[in-house]
Amino acid sequence: MPQVMFEPHSAPLGIVFYNANQFPREYKGDAFVAFHATGPCHKPDGFKVVRVRFKDGKPVGGYEDFVTGFMLVNTRPPQIWGSSAGLAVAKDGSLMIADKSSICRVSYTRK
Repeated sequence: MPQVMFEPHSAPLGIVFYNANQFPREYKGDAFVAFHATGPCHKPDGFKVVRVRFKDGKPVGGYEDFVTGFMLVNTRPPQIWGSSAGLAVAKDGSLMIADKSSICRVSYTRK
């Protein structure tokens, strides 16, 4: 029985569990999943990174969008500037997102 169901036309290519300290404490132990689009380009499925919350080593609920905007759907034709494929947590605790031509860094700054 699957613990978390993903949208159609989304291929989860990368997953990393967050055990660093840069993001807020509630992120610790959660998973980030990189979706790489596999379906029709007119649908925004797959062009994002999501967060799956975990408690006691098991996912709770579904998932939530964490990084979106790899596909701009309000343009004709839709503009695609990336489709995430791999994830890593850097030594400083930031999240690294890779696609076939670039690497993005997501960091958290406390106010």
